[in-house]
Amino acid sequence: MQDIISNRYTSDRESNQTNMDVKKLKSYTQKMYKVGFGSNLWGIFSEDSLNTITYIEGAIEYVGEREVFYIPEEELIDHDYYV
Repeated sequence: MQDIISNRYTSDRESNQTNMDVKKLKSYTQKMYKVGFGSNLWGIFSEDSLNTITYIEGAIEYVGEREVFYIPEEELIDHDYYV
């Protein structure tokens, strides 16, 4: 996973950076919910996005968790990935 993310940021650059330059890949866990919108119409949403959608009251069910990986902003700034 880290290699894929790192390559995305280094592929356009003309430098000697390798995909090991980004060492601080972090993660956090989100709760996921199955949400009903109508007859046989469902979606799975994270706890962070539940307030952005309109769904049928009571038609919500916890389905599990997911782990989201990201590169901290300081790491991107330190490696000059922002153009």
